Amino acid sequence: MSANLDLVRSIFSTWERGDFSSVEWADPEMEFVTADGTEPGSWAGLAELAEGMRDWLSAWKDARAGADEYRELDNERVLALVQFSGRGKTSGLELGRLSPKGAFLFNVREGKVTRIVRYLDRNRALADLGLEESPVTEESTTPDLVELDRAVEAAFRGDLEPWLSLLRPDCIWDDSAIGLGTHEGLAAIRTHVGDWIGSYEEIENTLEERLDLGHGVMFGVSVQKGRLVGGTGYVQLRYAAVTVWVEGRIKRFTTYTDVDEARAAAERLAQERGQAASRANMQIVLDSYPRLNTGDLATLVPQFYHPDAEWHVASEDPDSAVHHGIEAIRKHIETWIDAYPDQKIEPLEGRANGDQVFVWVRFVGRGAASGAGIEMKLAHVFTLRDGRCARVDVYYDRTEALKAVGLEE
Repeated sequence: MSANLDLVRSIFSTWERGDFSSVEWADPEMEFVTADGTEPGSWAGLAELAEGMRDWLSAWKDARAGADEYRELDNERVLALVQFSGRGKTSGLELGRLSPKGAFLFNVREGKVTRIVRYLDRNRALADLGLEESPVTEESTTPDLVELDRAVEAAFRGDLEPWLSLLRPDCIWDDSAIGLGTHEGLAAIRTHVGDWIGSYEEIENTLEERLDLGHGVMFGVSVQKGRLVGGTGYVQLRYAAVTVWVEGRIKRFTTYTDVDEARAAAERLAQERGQAASRANMQIVLDSYPRLNTGDLATLVPQFYHPDAEWHVASEDPDSAVHHGIEAIRKHIETWIDAYPDQKIEPLEGRANGDQVFVWVRFVGRGAASGAGIEMKLAHVFTLRDGRCARVDVYYDRTEALKAVGLEE
């Protein structure tokens, strides 16, 4: 472990406990940058650093930042991919649901951190640095509905921040059906929604219907009633909305005045996204086999598998067991490579059903000690999460494996 990486790890050892008080690791002139979110900005020097951190932390109770991966980019820069947690002091919203995956980029020189760039959106950090996390799909997950309702209620009270935190930086807000245009990006959406709500002296929004159609698509019908500034009467609007979620945040929000049209559009979109996700998951899995056959475990295992992934050996295997975590999975694969150094695993057939992928494979190799050849067919059933493998189940029985994925011959 390099000194720079050791320093960054020591910083997160306190941050993951919610202790952000120490700045012994910081250069006196250190720059702190927030690259995204609702209010990007920068601060220079320890006094301004404390102010910037205080502004961010003041909105959250029990805020924490835990790193799940570190990357040394060069002799000065270390990238930490992180998970945020905490609860909004006013809204009660979970920070981990609003910005679940972020990143910190550290510049270190002579044992001190000279610059930190904080990203609430991990993908933005990777894109800025020309990096990839792994061949991932856009995970179509929706947030906890209680958290969503709290954010919407806060927005209609005039507090847009919790609600804006549910939006991706590249979010598109399409109100063209009600004559209010299309708006792209957080700044434009903040202005648009703020102007809309601000035009009312009193306003309330009542949810009539909500359906989670899966694959990140949500359909809803609402009635909005309010009294315009300077007006005496009340106006009412009934509308439907189709929301597309990616990694727990809104990527697109589209309003409709025709409820049936919105429902049909949402159902069609959910089906299309489900099919696309299945195809993407299949490709992710199939792409892993050539790397496995070349023995590229050093990069394949941490990129392809979740840190908490499990490998379930076939129940018929004399060495049947469950291997927990990427280190245990790596060692398990290495035992097979040691036993059969020239082994090859050839996918013969692949079928996907949502986040699960069935692959029927041929395993061939020659024993390292005996020189005897081996050839067998078996099934791998992969369960993917966030575009990475969360679980592998090995089956010797093809029909049983297909059944596990919800498929038939």
